[in-house]
Amino acid sequence: MTNTEQQITEDGQEISLNDIIDFFVTKWKVLLMGAFFGLIIALGGILLLGKYEAEATLINKSNIDYLTWKSLKRNLPILAARISESTNNGEDFLRALSSETWWQKHAVPTFAIAKDDAKFGMPKEMQDAESIKIKDFVVTAAGSNKEDAIKNLSTATSFLRSGAAYLALKDVIANYQIELLNSESENAKNIAALEIELSYLNSRMSDLELLKAKFPGNSASIITQPMDPKDSSAKYLPIITQLIAVNKDISALKENLSRLTSRKSQLTIKNDFLSQAMPVIGKNFDGLSAVTELMRIESGMRKDLQASDWNKVSILNNIKYDLVSIHTRFTLGLEQPTYISARKPPYLKPAAIGLAAGFFLALLFSLCSVIWFRYCQQKR
Repeated sequence: MTNTEQQITEDGQEISLNDIIDFFVTKWKVLLMGAFFGLIIALGGILLLGKYEAEATLINKSNIDYLTWKSLKRNLPILAARISESTNNGEDFLRALSSETWWQKHAVPTFAIAKDDAKFGMPKEMQDAESIKIKDFVVTAAGSNKEDAIKNLSTATSFLRSGAAYLALKDVIANYQIELLNSESENAKNIAALEIELSYLNSRMSDLELLKAKFPGNSASIITQPMDPKDSSAKYLPIITQLIAVNKDISALKENLSRLTSRKSQLTIKNDFLSQAMPVIGKNFDGLSAVTELMRIESGMRKDLQASDWNKVSILNNIKYDLVSIHTRFTLGLEQPTYISARKPPYLKPAAIGLAAGFFLALLFSLCSVIWFRYCQQKR
């Protein structure tokens, strides 16, 4: 029986300072061993499970603001999960990128204006405008070693650029589809209405030509006061005046028909582009690669047109502008980082936690053993 246990048995419920000192003197080996094993377990866990962390900064020249970034954080994990499933690679780092939590922790935007900057008399309008502007993105990624951490970071930054480009490209294609569906039906309706009106105007002009031949004297009458040819009394105007008004209406109507016909041919070009673009969007989830492929499709369609066919060339110019804007925005506007730093997993904090946890568990075990011994003595 130890001195501490004897003293506790003799004194019953009373514990003095000497009892406490005697407890630590008696149990110091157990406490030391507990702290030692806690330290060893913590260091071993770091060596086995510790992660290197790589970090890089992407300068935001592409004008991605807070609202755009909020949408990207919601849609990029969905895109990563879709790519991961399509590649059937369960160990792929894209599995980690399919978590929205990963983007919240490992892709942190730096805003153009911080909260402290607002304290220096900046106008509220400027604060509101600048508060949603993002200056850069600090991206971090972990790995079991330095090489893996850098590789995962490269994957994350590349996916951020290509994924954002893909989502922007998909929005453009979706807008083309909506425009095509709405415009085709509206354009056809307007063309039909104008053609019906044109037939009536041509019939009216034929009637006026017959009247002109039947009453040649009326066609040379002089109008003393101006009158609107569309007024209810316009039928009393000289026939030649009525013919001029009808011809003017027919000319304006034909111009509108020509514009609608040109619009129809433009929609045909856009429809041809979409028929080739949709398969690319459906299988190529790398936005930068997909936009390059669509630019080649647009270039190929341009070669099949005559340079003088400005009506069709203009719609291809609009498509090219949209594609080049996306490509420039996410290549030059959000450049791949040239400097990447990698850090070893921290040892000091986990070691201190392991040491303290081991000591506490040993202390708890020692106290429980003393209490149990006391309980056994009292039952005898």
